[in-house]
Amino acid sequence: MTLIDIEHRGFEASLARAAELGGADLIFTSPPYPTEVPGAKGREGAPTRRYGGDAPEHFLWEDYQRLGDLTYQALKPGGFCIVIIDGPVRTRDKHKGSERSLIAFRLAIDWAERVGFRYVEHEAYLRLGPPGDFFPRRRSAWEPMHVFQRPGARGRFDAWAVTQPALSVGRRFKDSCGSRLWNGKTYRGKTSQTRFIQPGRKTLTTAIAAGGNGPSINENLADPEHPAPFTRHIAEAQVLSYCPPGGIVCDPFLGSGTTAIVAAQHDRSIIGGDLGVRERDGRRWADIARERAEEAAGFARRPEVRLKDHPGDEPATPVHAAEQMSLLTA
Repeated sequence: MTLIDIEHRGFEASLARAAELGGADLIFTSPPYPTEVPGAKGREGAPTRRYGGDAPEHFLWEDYQRLGDLTYQALKPGGFCIVIIDGPVRTRDKHKGSERSLIAFRLAIDWAERVGFRYVEHEAYLRLGPPGDFFPRRRSAWEPMHVFQRPGARGRFDAWAVTQPALSVGRRFKDSCGSRLWNGKTYRGKTSQTRFIQPGRKTLTTAIAAGGNGPSINENLADPEHPAPFTRHIAEAQVLSYCPPGGIVCDPFLGSGTTAIVAAQHDRSIIGGDLGVRERDGRRWADIARERAEEAAGFARRPEVRLKDHPGDEPATPVHAAEQMSLLTA
């Protein structure tokens, strides 16, 4: 039975709840940007008071360190934690222009070296922002996603749980191209010998777009009323890849419920919390997220597609559950 445990609470309480249940398989979250950064003068970035409610006015480096410690304890051995985080922009000298802080990279180093996580991968969440440039920087169209793992077990990762169409379906690769396959191997053979036929689908790379059709974000993919949303496509890519069916997903900064919707709709239990409120009507985000998760759990679930597009199989064109499901209106 799918567990939906979402309350108006701080991240410490949500992570403690996950630990009580034996640990989460996946912790997928996007914590607030810090309002102070070591080495900078004064506050930086948008203050977290935008979340309203009981949310703290400031989120500091010490909070990120405590988050890392509690996240480690809340994971099963072999469990994964994926954090979407970017450094706020700051201007130290108006003549030199703006620069981005290194808080995202400092967090990765601290959690790996001090907390004890394995640093598995750095991924990019591709999403288009407003046009223009900000001297001397280009427009940012991505955010880092750090992938950590608690040591102690192999863990669960299914690269074929989420796929995208291949651009060269049916193409025959021969010795001259030395093509690299889905599993990293390079096939070479006799001259003109066909070694590999491009399947209909391929796995994702470490650069994952906001939606199935690219990095553009619209209200069908994310909640425009939340001050810092990420898209359902991103959540689905991570939940289906890193959490087994029937497993536990935790998002201690649940916001409008993106992670909860995806987890509940795909038979994963969800534990989460948030201290913010929606500016428009003062409703608590945790209450909104719980309602959305319960609604998602009631939708007819479609089975996850197990692809046969491996080398040697006939090219196929299955449709993944991410493309089949009707997106919930935010």
